[in-house]
Amino acid sequence: MCRPETDNSASNLSDSGLHKFIKEILVEKTNLLQVQLFRYLIVGGLAFVVDFIVLFLLVNYLSVNYLVAAGISFLLGLLANYLLSISWVFNQEAKSSISQSVLIFVVTGVVGLGINEVFMYTFTHLVGLQYLLSKIFTVPIVLLWNFLSRRYLLNRSEHDRE
Repeated sequence: MCRPETDNSASNLSDSGLHKFIKEILVEKTNLLQVQLFRYLIVGGLAFVVDFIVLFLLVNYLSVNYLVAAGISFLLGLLANYLLSISWVFNQEAKSSISQSVLIFVVTGVVGLGINEVFMYTFTHLVGLQYLLSKIFTVPIVLLWNFLSRRYLLNRSEHDRE
């Protein structure tokens, strides 16, 4: 039995358009704010998972004080964030100064850590939330600081070298 041929050109066009869109969003290097923010949300989500799991394990299984554990877990999340952000979000080239990008991440990270600790303390001690719930409310605040400061400083450092 022969199957009638169908015109798949419309389907092929939409598939190629979708393929191009996915490639632009996930693969190609870009300086578009929306794409970088989207990617940073993914990276931030992965860093949050590292941060949250380490915080939970340190407090519940190793009996570490929640503020000390929050600092340690934050730094491990920061490391994950750095590695993914430099290569995928902010597209730092090999020619870029590694020491300069590390310095930017450390400085913004230390400020972010301070913001993290202040809000963790505020939400837990002053508002009375459980520490993991405090973390959930703290994350978007720190994420916004980290993205905006890093994007600005990394882009500025790229232009200074040109």
